[in-house]
Amino acid sequence: MEAYAGVDVFPPDRKPMMNQFIENRPFWCISRQRTWGVPIPVLYRKLDNSAIVDADFIGLIADRVGREGSEFWWTESSTQLIPASCLEKWNLTPDDVLRGMDIFDVWFESGLSWKAVLPENRIADVYLEGLDQFRGWFSSSLLLSTALTGRPPFRTIVVHGFTTDSEGRKMSKSLGNVIAPEDMLRKCNGEVDVLRRWAASSGLAARSSAGTKSFAAHTAAYKKLRNMFRFILGNLHDLPAAGLDWLDQPLPQDLSLLEKWCLCLIGRFCDDCFNTFYPNYRYESIIAEGDQLVSRLSTVYFNAIKDSLYCDPPASERRRMIQKTLLYATEALSVCFAPILPNLVEEVASSLHRTASLSHLERMASPHRGADCSTGSAIVRTAVSWASNHADLLDAVALASTLRQEIASHQYPNAETSRSAWPGPAANPLARLHVTVTTDSDGECLAILKRLNEDVDAEGYSTLCKILRCVSVEITDATARRGEALAVTANVGTQRVSCLLRIADHTAQCPRCRLYNSSNASLCQRCASLVPI
Repeated sequence: MEAYAGVDVFPPDRKPMMNQFIENRPFWCISRQRTWGVPIPVLYRKLDNSAIVDADFIGLIADRVGREGSEFWWTESSTQLIPASCLEKWNLTPDDVLRGMDIFDVWFESGLSWKAVLPENRIADVYLEGLDQFRGWFSSSLLLSTALTGRPPFRTIVVHGFTTDSEGRKMSKSLGNVIAPEDMLRKCNGEVDVLRRWAASSGLAARSSAGTKSFAAHTAAYKKLRNMFRFILGNLHDLPAAGLDWLDQPLPQDLSLLEKWCLCLIGRFCDDCFNTFYPNYRYESIIAEGDQLVSRLSTVYFNAIKDSLYCDPPASERRRMIQKTLLYATEALSVCFAPILPNLVEEVASSLHRTASLSHLERMASPHRGADCSTGSAIVRTAVSWASNHADLLDAVALASTLRQEIASHQYPNAETSRSAWPGPAANPLARLHVTVTTDSDGECLAILKRLNEDVDAEGYSTLCKILRCVSVEITDATARRGEALAVTANVGTQRVSCLLRIADHTAQCPRCRLYNSSNASLCQRCASLVPI
Protein backbone atom coordinates (compact mmCIF):
# COMPACT_ATOMS: atom_id res chain seq x y z
CA MET A 1 0.00 0.00 0.00
CA GLU A 2 2.87 2.37 0.78
CA ALA A 3 4.51 1.64 -2.58
CA TYR A 4 1.24 2.22 -4.45
CA ALA A 5 0.62 5.52 -2.65
CA GLY A 6 3.44 7.13 -4.64
CA VAL A 7 2.10 6.01 -8.03
CA ASP A 8 0.21 8.46 -10.27
CA VAL A 9 -2.99 7.08 -11.79
CA PHE A 10 -4.89 8.61 -14.71
CA PRO A 11 -7.76 9.29 -14.52
CA PRO A 12 -7.08 10.17 -10.86
CA ASP A 13 -10.51 8.98 -9.70
CA ARG A 14 -9.52 5.41 -10.64
CA LYS A 15 -6.66 5.20 -8.13
CA PRO A 16 -8.78 3.82 -5.24
CA MET A 17 -9.76 0.82 -7.39
CA MET A 18 -6.39 -0.84 -6.71
CA ASN A 19 -6.62 -0.43 -2.94
CA GLN A 20 -9.53 -2.83 -2.54
CA PHE A 21 -7.74 -5.55 -4.52
CA ILE A 22 -4.60 -5.19 -2.42
CA GLU A 23 -6.39 -5.02 0.93
CA ASN A 24 -8.76 -7.92 0.25
CA ARG A 25 -6.43 -10.16 -1.74
CA PRO A 26 -6.12 -13.72 -0.34
CA PHE A 27 -2.87 -15.68 -0.30
CA TRP A 28 -1.69 -16.16 -3.87
CA CYS A 29 -1.44 -19.72 -5.13
CA ILE A 30 0.99 -19.30 -8.02
CA SER A 31 0.68 -22.86 -9.42
CA ARG A 32 -1.83 -23.98 -12.02
CA GLN A 33 -2.63 -27.43 -13.38
CA ARG A 34 -2.52 -26.94 -17.13
CA THR A 35 -0.93 -28.77 -20.05
CA TRP A 36 0.75 -25.63 -21.36
CA GLY A 37 2.63 -22.71 -19.82
CA VAL A 38 5.87 -22.01 -17.98
CA PRO A 39 6.78 -25.01 -15.77
CA ILE A 40 7.56 -24.56 -12.09
CA PRO A 41 11.09 -26.11 -11.71
CA VAL A 42 10.35 -28.19 -8.64
CA LEU A 43 11.00 -31.94 -8.16
CA TYR A 44 9.36 -34.39 -5.73
CA ARG A 45 10.74 -37.40 -3.85
CA LYS A 46 8.80 -40.53 -4.76
CA LEU A 47 9.22 -41.87 -1.26
CA ASP A 48 7.23 -39.23 0.60
CA ASN A 49 6.18 -36.79 -2.14
CA SER A 50 8.20 -34.02 -0.43
CA ALA A 51 9.26 -31.12 -2.63
CA ILE A 52 12.84 -30.52 -3.69
CA VAL A 53 13.31 -26.77 -4.06
CA ASP A 54 16.97 -26.19 -4.84
CA ALA A 55 18.39 -22.81 -5.92
CA ASP A 56 21.25 -24.38 -7.93
CA PHE A 57 18.87 -26.65 -9.84
CA ILE A 58 16.43 -23.80 -10.48
CA GLY A 59 19.30 -21.65 -11.79
CA LEU A 60 20.42 -24.38 -14.19
CA ILE A 61 16.87 -24.88 -15.50
CA ALA A 62 16.40 -21.12 -15.88
CA ASP A 63 19.60 -20.89 -17.94
CA ARG A 64 18.42 -23.66 -20.25
CA VAL A 65 14.97 -22.10 -20.66
CA GLY A 66 16.69 -18.84 -21.61
CA ARG A 67 18.65 -20.67 -24.32
CA GLU A 68 16.24 -23.37 -25.51
CA GLY A 69 12.74 -22.57 -24.31
CA SER A 70 10.78 -24.72 -21.88
CA GLU A 71 9.81 -27.70 -24.02
CA PHE A 72 12.64 -29.87 -22.67
CA TRP A 73 11.04 -29.91 -19.20
CA TRP A 74 8.18 -31.97 -20.56
CA THR A 75 10.05 -34.22 -23.02
CA GLU A 76 13.36 -35.20 -21.42
CA SER A 77 13.85 -38.14 -19.08
CA SER A 78 14.85 -37.57 -15.47
CA THR A 79 18.41 -38.65 -16.31
CA GLN A 80 18.60 -36.01 -19.06
CA LEU A 81 16.85 -33.34 -17.06
CA ILE A 82 18.59 -33.57 -13.67
CA PRO A 83 22.36 -32.94 -13.51
CA ALA A 84 24.37 -35.64 -11.75
CA SER A 85 25.80 -33.05 -9.36
CA CYS A 86 22.32 -32.27 -8.06
CA LEU A 87 21.40 -35.93 -7.61
CA GLU A 88 24.65 -36.48 -5.73
CA LYS A 89 23.93 -33.52 -3.46
CA TRP A 90 20.44 -34.87 -2.71
CA ASN A 91 21.73 -38.45 -2.37
CA LEU A 92 19.12 -39.63 -4.87
CA THR A 93 18.96 -41.44 -8.21
CA PRO A 94 16.91 -40.38 -11.25
CA ASP A 95 14.36 -43.07 -10.40
CA ASP A 96 13.84 -41.57 -6.93
CA VAL A 97 12.35 -38.27 -8.16
CA LEU A 98 9.33 -37.00 -10.05
CA ARG A 99 9.23 -33.71 -11.91
CA GLY A 100 6.49 -31.21 -11.10
CA MET A 101 3.79 -30.88 -13.75
CA ASP A 102 2.37 -27.58 -12.52
CA ILE A 103 2.85 -24.31 -14.35
CA PHE A 104 3.07 -20.73 -13.10
CA ASP A 105 -0.11 -18.70 -12.92
CA VAL A 106 -0.11 -16.52 -16.05
CA TRP A 107 -0.50 -13.44 -13.86
CA PHE A 108 2.74 -14.41 -12.14
CA GLU A 109 4.38 -14.46 -15.57
CA SER A 110 3.00 -11.13 -16.74
CA GLY A 111 3.63 -9.62 -13.32
CA LEU A 112 7.35 -10.11 -13.94
CA SER A 113 7.35 -8.47 -17.38
CA TRP A 114 9.11 -5.41 -15.91
CA LYS A 115 12.09 -7.58 -14.96
CA ALA A 116 12.26 -9.06 -18.45
CA VAL A 117 12.15 -5.81 -20.44
CA LEU A 118 13.64 -3.11 -18.21
CA PRO A 119 17.33 -2.61 -17.49
CA GLU A 120 18.47 -3.27 -13.95
CA ASN A 121 17.29 -0.71 -11.39
CA ARG A 122 14.95 0.97 -13.86
CA ILE A 123 11.29 1.80 -13.27
CA ALA A 124 8.77 2.00 -16.11
CA ASP A 125 7.41 5.48 -16.76
CA VAL A 126 3.94 4.25 -17.73
CA TYR A 127 1.84 1.10 -17.59
CA LEU A 128 -1.13 1.37 -19.98
CA GLU A 129 -4.04 -1.06 -19.90
CA GLY A 130 -7.79 -1.39 -19.42
CA LEU A 131 -9.52 -0.77 -16.12
CA ASP A 132 -10.00 -4.53 -15.58
CA GLN A 133 -6.25 -4.86 -15.02
CA PHE A 134 -6.38 -3.48 -11.50
CA ARG A 135 -7.14 -7.05 -10.45
CA GLY A 136 -4.71 -8.44 -13.03
CA TRP A 137 -1.51 -7.08 -14.51
CA PHE A 138 -1.34 -3.89 -12.44
CA SER A 139 -1.71 -5.64 -9.09
CA SER A 140 0.48 -8.67 -9.93
CA SER A 141 3.25 -6.38 -11.18
CA LEU A 142 3.01 -4.25 -8.06
CA LEU A 143 3.09 -7.26 -5.71
CA LEU A 144 6.06 -8.97 -7.34
CA SER A 145 8.10 -5.81 -7.81
CA THR A 146 7.52 -4.71 -4.24
CA ALA A 147 8.47 -8.17 -2.97
CA LEU A 148 11.67 -8.35 -5.04
CA THR A 149 12.84 -4.72 -5.11
CA GLY A 150 10.87 -2.93 -2.43
CA ARG A 151 9.35 -0.49 -4.92
CA PRO A 152 6.61 -0.42 -7.59
CA PRO A 153 7.59 -1.23 -11.18
CA PHE A 154 5.86 1.87 -12.55
CA ARG A 155 5.67 5.58 -11.87
CA THR A 156 2.34 6.05 -13.61
CA ILE A 157 -0.66 3.90 -14.49
CA VAL A 158 -2.88 5.04 -17.36
CA VAL A 159 -6.24 3.27 -17.41
CA HIS A 160 -8.47 3.26 -20.47
CA GLY A 161 -12.01 2.04 -20.95
CA PHE A 162 -13.54 -0.31 -23.49
CA THR A 163 -15.07 0.02 -26.93
CA THR A 164 -18.80 -0.52 -27.40
CA ASP A 165 -20.96 -0.55 -30.49
CA SER A 166 -22.95 2.48 -31.61
CA GLU A 167 -25.75 1.55 -29.19
CA GLY A 168 -23.43 1.34 -26.19
CA ARG A 169 -23.47 -2.47 -26.00
CA LYS A 170 -20.39 -4.51 -25.16
CA MET A 171 -18.95 -6.12 -28.26
CA SER A 172 -19.28 -9.90 -28.34
CA LYS A 173 -19.32 -12.65 -30.93
CA SER A 174 -22.71 -13.86 -29.74
CA LEU A 175 -24.28 -10.48 -30.48
CA GLY A 176 -22.43 -10.21 -33.77
CA ASN A 177 -21.53 -6.60 -33.11
CA VAL A 178 -17.73 -6.86 -33.06
CA ILE A 179 -16.08 -4.26 -35.29
CA ALA A 180 -12.61 -5.27 -36.46
CA PRO A 181 -9.93 -2.56 -36.85
CA GLU A 182 -9.89 -3.27 -40.59
CA ASP A 183 -13.62 -2.51 -40.76
CA MET A 184 -13.07 0.67 -38.73
CA LEU A 185 -10.38 1.71 -41.17
CA ARG A 186 -12.70 1.18 -44.13
CA LYS A 187 -15.30 3.38 -42.43
CA CYS A 188 -12.56 6.04 -42.20
CA ASN A 189 -11.91 5.79 -45.97
CA GLY A 190 -8.59 4.09 -45.29
CA GLU A 191 -7.13 7.08 -43.42
CA VAL A 192 -5.56 5.67 -40.28
CA ASP A 193 -5.20 9.15 -38.75
CA VAL A 194 -9.00 9.31 -38.53
CA LEU A 195 -8.91 6.09 -36.51
CA ARG A 196 -6.23 7.59 -34.28
CA ARG A 197 -8.33 10.70 -33.87
CA TRP A 198 -11.33 8.61 -32.83
CA ALA A 199 -9.22 6.75 -30.26
CA ALA A 200 -7.78 10.00 -28.88
CA SER A 201 -11.19 11.65 -28.68
CA SER A 202 -12.47 8.71 -26.63
CA GLY A 203 -9.96 9.67 -23.96
CA LEU A 204 -9.86 7.43 -20.90
CA ALA A 205 -13.63 7.11 -20.63
CA ALA A 206 -15.10 3.87 -19.34
CA ARG A 207 -16.84 3.31 -22.68
CA SER A 208 -16.19 4.62 -26.17
CA SER A 209 -18.66 4.11 -28.98
CA ALA A 210 -17.59 2.80 -32.38
CA GLY A 211 -19.99 3.00 -35.27
CA THR A 212 -20.68 4.46 -38.68
CA LYS A 213 -22.01 7.77 -37.31
CA SER A 214 -19.06 8.40 -35.00
CA PHE A 215 -16.52 7.59 -37.71
CA ALA A 216 -18.35 9.81 -40.19
CA ALA A 217 -18.20 12.70 -37.70
CA HIS A 218 -14.48 12.18 -37.10
CA THR A 219 -13.81 11.91 -40.82
CA ALA A 220 -15.56 15.25 -41.40
CA ALA A 221 -13.66 16.95 -38.57
CA TYR A 222 -10.37 15.51 -39.80
CA LYS A 223 -11.07 16.87 -43.29
CA LYS A 224 -11.64 20.34 -41.82
CA LEU A 225 -8.23 20.25 -40.16
CA ARG A 226 -6.59 18.91 -43.30
CA ASN A 227 -8.30 21.57 -45.42
CA MET A 228 -7.04 24.22 -43.02
CA PHE A 229 -3.48 23.04 -43.61
CA ARG A 230 -4.17 22.90 -47.37
CA PHE A 231 -5.31 26.52 -47.28
CA ILE A 232 -2.18 27.55 -45.38
CA LEU A 233 0.22 25.57 -47.57
CA GLY A 234 -1.47 26.83 -50.73
CA ASN A 235 -0.74 30.37 -49.62
CA LEU A 236 2.88 29.58 -48.79
CA HIS A 237 3.66 28.35 -52.30
CA ASP A 238 5.57 31.51 -53.23
CA LEU A 239 7.70 31.84 -50.12
CA PRO A 240 11.05 33.45 -50.88
CA ALA A 241 14.08 31.16 -51.04
CA ALA A 242 14.92 31.92 -47.43
CA GLY A 243 11.30 31.74 -46.27
CA LEU A 244 11.76 28.73 -44.00
CA ASP A 245 14.54 30.61 -42.23
CA TRP A 246 11.78 32.80 -40.77
CA LEU A 247 11.18 29.98 -38.30
CA ASP A 248 14.59 30.64 -36.77
CA GLN A 249 13.93 34.35 -36.38
CA PRO A 250 11.84 36.10 -33.71
CA LEU A 251 8.51 37.49 -34.80
CA PRO A 252 8.44 41.28 -35.12
CA GLN A 253 6.50 43.16 -32.48
CA ASP A 254 4.69 45.42 -34.97
CA LEU A 255 2.29 42.75 -36.22
CA SER A 256 -1.28 43.78 -36.85
CA LEU A 257 -3.81 42.92 -34.18
CA LEU A 258 -5.19 40.10 -36.33
CA GLU A 259 -1.80 38.39 -36.59
CA LYS A 260 -1.26 38.88 -32.87
CA TRP A 261 -4.68 37.37 -32.19
CA CYS A 262 -3.95 34.37 -34.42
CA LEU A 263 -0.65 33.65 -32.67
CA CYS A 264 -2.24 34.29 -29.29
CA LEU A 265 -5.00 31.78 -30.03
CA ILE A 266 -2.49 29.17 -31.18
CA GLY A 267 -0.24 29.94 -28.22
CA ARG A 268 -3.10 29.31 -25.82
CA PHE A 269 -3.71 25.96 -27.51
CA CYS A 270 -0.01 25.04 -27.31
CA ASP A 271 0.08 26.02 -23.65
CA ASP A 272 -2.94 23.84 -22.90
CA CYS A 273 -1.50 20.91 -24.87
CA PHE A 274 1.94 20.81 -23.32
CA ASN A 275 1.23 22.01 -19.80
CA THR A 276 -2.12 20.34 -19.18
CA PHE A 277 -3.48 17.94 -21.78
CA TYR A 278 -0.47 15.79 -22.72
CA PRO A 279 0.99 15.57 -19.17
CA ASN A 280 -2.41 14.45 -17.86
CA TYR A 281 -3.27 12.15 -20.80
CA ARG A 282 -6.28 14.28 -21.73
CA TYR A 283 -6.14 13.51 -25.44
CA GLU A 284 -9.86 14.08 -25.86
CA SER A 285 -9.34 17.70 -24.78
CA ILE A 286 -6.71 18.16 -27.50
CA ILE A 287 -9.20 16.98 -30.11
CA ALA A 288 -12.06 19.12 -28.76
CA GLU A 289 -9.99 22.30 -28.44
CA GLY A 290 -8.31 21.60 -31.77
CA ASP A 291 -11.71 21.48 -33.48
CA GLN A 292 -12.68 24.80 -31.89
CA LEU A 293 -9.36 26.31 -32.94
CA VAL A 294 -9.87 25.26 -36.57
CA SER A 295 -13.36 26.75 -36.55
CA ARG A 296 -12.24 30.09 -35.08
CA LEU A 297 -9.25 30.44 -37.40
CA SER A 298 -11.39 29.63 -40.43
CA THR A 299 -14.31 31.93 -39.63
CA VAL A 300 -12.28 34.89 -38.38
CA TYR A 301 -8.64 34.97 -39.40
CA PHE A 302 -8.71 33.21 -42.75
CA ASN A 303 -11.72 35.20 -43.95
CA ALA A 304 -9.98 38.40 -42.87
CA ILE A 305 -6.68 37.71 -44.67
CA LYS A 306 -7.95 36.28 -47.96
CA ASP A 307 -8.11 39.69 -49.60
CA SER A 308 -4.46 40.47 -48.83
CA LEU A 309 -3.29 36.97 -49.76
CA TYR A 310 -5.09 36.93 -53.10
CA CYS A 311 -5.10 40.58 -54.16
CA ASP A 312 -2.13 42.40 -52.61
CA PRO A 313 1.19 42.53 -54.47
CA PRO A 314 2.90 39.12 -53.96
CA ALA A 315 5.91 40.56 -52.15
CA SER A 316 4.10 43.28 -50.23
CA GLU A 317 5.02 43.75 -46.60
CA ARG A 318 1.48 42.99 -45.46
CA ARG A 319 1.26 39.74 -47.44
CA ARG A 320 4.70 38.55 -46.32
CA MET A 321 3.76 39.22 -42.71
CA ILE A 322 0.64 37.08 -43.11
CA GLN A 323 2.72 34.31 -44.67
CA LYS A 324 5.18 34.46 -41.80
CA THR A 325 2.29 34.16 -39.34
CA LEU A 326 0.87 31.19 -41.26
CA LEU A 327 4.28 29.51 -41.28
CA TYR A 328 4.65 29.94 -37.53
CA ALA A 329 1.10 28.66 -37.03
CA THR A 330 1.78 25.58 -39.16
CA GLU A 331 4.92 24.68 -37.25
CA ALA A 332 3.36 25.19 -33.81
CA LEU A 333 0.23 23.22 -34.67
CA SER A 334 2.29 20.43 -36.24
CA VAL A 335 4.14 19.95 -32.96
CA CYS A 336 0.81 19.83 -31.10
CA PHE A 337 -0.87 17.32 -33.41
CA ALA A 338 2.12 15.09 -34.30
CA PRO A 339 1.58 12.41 -31.61
CA ILE A 340 -2.08 11.91 -32.59
CA LEU A 341 -2.05 12.63 -36.35
CA PRO A 342 1.47 11.71 -37.50
CA ASN A 343 0.51 11.00 -41.12
CA LEU A 344 -1.08 14.41 -41.55
CA VAL A 345 1.85 16.19 -39.92
CA GLU A 346 4.29 14.27 -42.09
CA GLU A 347 2.31 15.29 -45.16
CA VAL A 348 2.42 18.94 -44.08
CA ALA A 349 6.15 18.74 -43.37
CA SER A 350 6.78 17.13 -46.74
CA SER A 351 4.87 19.93 -48.48
CA LEU A 352 7.18 22.42 -46.81
CA HIS A 353 10.22 20.29 -47.73
CA ARG A 354 10.99 19.82 -44.05
CA THR A 355 11.74 16.75 -41.99
CA ALA A 356 9.04 14.20 -41.27
CA SER A 357 6.78 13.96 -38.25
CA LEU A 358 9.39 12.20 -36.09
CA SER A 359 11.14 15.55 -35.94
CA HIS A 360 7.99 17.10 -34.52
CA LEU A 361 7.72 14.32 -31.96
CA GLU A 362 11.29 15.03 -30.88
CA ARG A 363 10.46 18.72 -30.58
CA MET A 364 7.73 17.94 -28.08
CA ALA A 365 10.22 16.97 -25.38
CA SER A 366 9.85 19.35 -22.43
CA PRO A 367 9.21 22.44 -24.58
CA HIS A 368 8.74 24.69 -21.56
CA ARG A 369 11.52 23.35 -19.36
CA GLY A 370 14.47 24.38 -21.47
CA ALA A 371 15.47 20.76 -22.14
CA ASP A 372 15.12 21.10 -25.90
CA CYS A 373 16.32 24.09 -27.90
CA SER A 374 15.23 22.81 -31.32
CA THR A 375 13.22 24.98 -33.66
CA GLY A 376 9.89 23.34 -32.89
CA SER A 377 10.12 23.83 -29.16
CA ALA A 378 11.36 27.39 -29.58
CA ILE A 379 8.31 28.15 -31.70
CA VAL A 380 6.01 26.59 -29.11
CA ARG A 381 7.62 28.70 -26.41
CA THR A 382 7.22 31.78 -28.62
CA ALA A 383 3.54 30.99 -29.21
CA VAL A 384 2.94 30.50 -25.49
CA SER A 385 4.61 33.83 -24.75
CA TRP A 386 2.29 35.53 -27.26
CA ALA A 387 -0.68 33.96 -25.47
CA SER A 388 0.40 35.38 -22.13
CA ASN A 389 1.41 38.81 -23.46
CA HIS A 390 -1.65 39.43 -25.64
CA ALA A 391 -4.40 37.51 -23.83
CA ASP A 392 -6.66 40.58 -23.96
CA LEU A 393 -6.89 40.17 -27.74
CA LEU A 394 -8.75 36.89 -27.34
CA ASP A 395 -11.63 38.66 -25.61
CA ALA A 396 -11.49 41.61 -28.02
CA VAL A 397 -11.80 39.52 -31.18
CA ALA A 398 -14.41 37.29 -29.54
CA LEU A 399 -16.47 40.42 -28.83
CA ALA A 400 -16.17 41.62 -32.44
CA SER A 401 -17.08 38.15 -33.78
CA THR A 402 -20.15 38.04 -31.55
CA LEU A 403 -21.09 41.53 -32.76
CA ARG A 404 -20.98 40.31 -36.37
CA GLN A 405 -23.24 37.36 -35.50
CA GLU A 406 -25.67 39.67 -33.72
CA ILE A 407 -25.81 42.07 -36.67
CA ALA A 408 -26.34 39.20 -39.13
CA SER A 409 -29.21 37.87 -37.01
CA HIS A 410 -31.24 41.07 -37.56
CA GLN A 411 -33.45 41.58 -40.59
CA TYR A 412 -32.55 44.38 -42.99
CA PRO A 413 -35.43 45.81 -45.10
CA ASN A 414 -34.54 45.32 -48.74
CA ALA A 415 -36.83 47.19 -51.13
CA GLU A 416 -35.28 45.56 -54.19
CA THR A 417 -36.49 42.10 -53.20
CA SER A 418 -39.57 43.22 -51.23
CA ARG A 419 -38.46 41.08 -48.31
CA SER A 420 -36.17 41.35 -45.34
CA ALA A 421 -32.65 40.33 -46.29
CA TRP A 422 -29.12 41.61 -46.14
CA PRO A 423 -27.98 43.28 -49.36
CA GLY A 424 -24.64 41.50 -49.69
CA PRO A 425 -23.82 38.14 -51.35
CA ALA A 426 -24.75 34.92 -49.56
CA ALA A 427 -21.11 34.19 -48.66
CA ASN A 428 -20.88 37.53 -46.86
CA PRO A 429 -24.26 39.25 -46.43
CA LEU A 430 -22.69 42.26 -44.65
CA ALA A 431 -20.32 43.01 -47.54
CA ARG A 432 -22.15 46.22 -48.63
CA LEU A 433 -22.83 47.63 -45.18
CA HIS A 434 -21.35 50.62 -43.45
CA VAL A 435 -21.44 50.07 -39.69
CA THR A 436 -21.54 52.91 -37.22
CA VAL A 437 -20.95 52.01 -33.58
CA THR A 438 -22.52 54.75 -31.52
CA THR A 439 -21.01 56.20 -28.39
CA ASP A 440 -24.01 55.28 -26.27
CA SER A 441 -22.76 51.68 -26.26
CA ASP A 442 -21.41 50.27 -23.00
CA GLY A 443 -18.04 51.77 -22.20
CA GLU A 444 -16.00 48.57 -21.97
CA CYS A 445 -17.20 47.33 -25.35
CA LEU A 446 -16.68 50.74 -26.89
CA ALA A 447 -13.06 50.87 -25.75
CA ILE A 448 -12.35 47.42 -27.18
CA LEU A 449 -14.01 48.19 -30.51
CA LYS A 450 -12.14 51.49 -30.77
CA ARG A 451 -8.85 49.64 -30.34
CA LEU A 452 -9.72 47.21 -33.13
CA ASN A 453 -10.93 50.02 -35.38
CA GLU A 454 -7.76 52.08 -34.91
CA ASP A 455 -5.55 49.24 -36.19
CA VAL A 456 -5.59 50.12 -39.91
CA ASP A 457 -3.69 48.60 -42.86
CA ALA A 458 -2.22 50.39 -45.87
CA GLU A 459 -5.54 50.28 -47.73
CA GLY A 460 -7.41 51.92 -44.86
CA TYR A 461 -9.22 48.81 -43.63
CA SER A 462 -9.33 48.38 -39.88
CA THR A 463 -9.10 45.10 -37.99
CA LEU A 464 -12.69 45.61 -36.83
CA CYS A 465 -13.82 46.12 -40.42
CA LYS A 466 -12.11 42.87 -41.47
CA ILE A 467 -13.71 40.90 -38.65
CA LEU A 468 -17.17 42.30 -39.41
CA ARG A 469 -16.41 41.88 -43.14
CA CYS A 470 -18.21 45.08 -44.07
CA VAL A 471 -17.29 48.12 -46.21
CA SER A 472 -16.30 50.39 -43.34
CA VAL A 473 -16.73 51.04 -39.64
CA GLU A 474 -16.83 54.28 -37.72
CA ILE A 475 -17.37 55.03 -34.06
CA THR A 476 -19.31 58.23 -33.45
CA ASP A 477 -22.52 59.60 -31.97
CA ALA A 478 -23.97 59.55 -35.53
CA THR A 479 -27.04 61.57 -34.57
CA ALA A 480 -27.13 63.21 -37.99
CA ARG A 481 -27.38 59.88 -39.81
CA ARG A 482 -29.74 58.09 -37.45
CA GLY A 483 -32.81 58.73 -39.58
CA GLU A 484 -31.52 56.97 -42.70
CA ALA A 485 -30.01 53.86 -41.12
CA LEU A 486 -31.23 50.74 -39.38
CA ALA A 487 -30.64 50.94 -35.64
CA VAL A 488 -29.51 47.68 -34.06
CA THR A 489 -28.76 46.93 -30.42
CA ALA A 490 -26.47 43.94 -30.11
CA ASN A 491 -26.13 42.07 -26.83
CA VAL A 492 -22.54 40.89 -26.51
CA GLY A 493 -22.45 38.83 -23.34
CA THR A 494 -23.51 41.20 -20.59
CA GLN A 495 -22.55 44.26 -22.66
CA ARG A 496 -24.66 46.29 -25.08
CA VAL A 497 -23.47 47.69 -28.39
CA SER A 498 -25.59 50.18 -30.35
CA CYS A 499 -25.06 50.23 -34.10
CA LEU A 500 -26.42 52.03 -37.14
CA LEU A 501 -26.37 50.01 -40.35
CA ARG A 502 -26.73 51.38 -43.86
CA ILE A 503 -25.72 50.44 -47.37
CA ALA A 504 -22.47 52.23 -48.13
CA ASP A 505 -22.92 55.19 -50.48
CA HIS A 506 -21.58 55.17 -54.03
CA THR A 507 -19.92 51.77 -53.87
CA ALA A 508 -19.77 49.04 -56.45
CA GLN A 509 -18.05 45.69 -56.42
CA CYS A 510 -14.53 45.60 -57.81
CA PRO A 511 -14.40 42.79 -60.41
CA ARG A 512 -10.92 41.72 -59.22
CA CYS A 513 -10.94 41.71 -55.40
CA ARG A 514 -14.77 41.45 -55.14
CA LEU A 515 -14.88 44.10 -52.41
CA TYR A 516 -17.47 46.88 -52.49
CA ASN A 517 -14.88 49.63 -52.65
CA SER A 518 -15.17 51.02 -56.18
CA SER A 519 -16.99 54.18 -57.22
CA ASN A 520 -18.33 52.36 -60.27
CA ALA A 521 -18.12 48.87 -61.74
CA SER A 522 -14.43 49.28 -62.67
CA LEU A 523 -11.35 48.20 -60.74
CA CYS A 524 -10.78 49.76 -57.34
CA GLN A 525 -7.74 51.97 -56.82
CA ARG A 526 -5.55 49.17 -55.46
CA CYS A 527 -6.40 46.66 -58.15
CA ALA A 528 -6.04 49.26 -60.91
CA SER A 529 -2.47 49.91 -59.77
CA LEU A 530 -1.64 46.20 -59.97
CA VAL A 531 -3.34 45.20 -63.23
CA PRO A 532 -1.58 46.42 -66.38
CA ILE A 533 -3.82 48.21 -68.84
